[in-house]
Amino acid sequence: MRVLRVFLFTLLCPMAWADSLVIQRVTVIDATGKAAQPSMTVVIEQDRIAVIGPWTSVKAPAGSHIVDGRGKFLIPGLWDMHVHAFATESGGKPGSNTWMYPLYLVNGIVGVRVMWRMVRGSARRWS
Repeated sequence: MRVLRVFLFTLLCPMAWADSLVIQRVTVIDATGKAAQPSMTVVIEQDRIAVIGPWTSVKAPAGSHIVDGRGKFLIPGLWDMHVHAFATESGGKPGSNTWMYPLYLVNGIVGVRVMWRMVRGSARRWS
């Protein structure tokens, strides 16, 4: 777990002082049914996508952290709608399997729906 923390810190640290994040020449799949859009630039400011367009026409804002997206794909965050967060080996105690949540994030899962719980509070979202 320490290695994962060091890796994430190293990866995310440059973004802490950047005004925006720019991913250039990435293939965007927007999950609307349209074909994949290659060679796109995506500008993210704070926690929102500000601009998506062809990499030749979208300019990176001054002070932004630029990521080369060649050979990579950008998709919307995924939701896992069938998660058993309280495994039997832990005795089903609330909070006993919270170690799993970071694994969802590193695999593109930004929200989960926990099965076998009350409806209220059964969805958890990370942002």
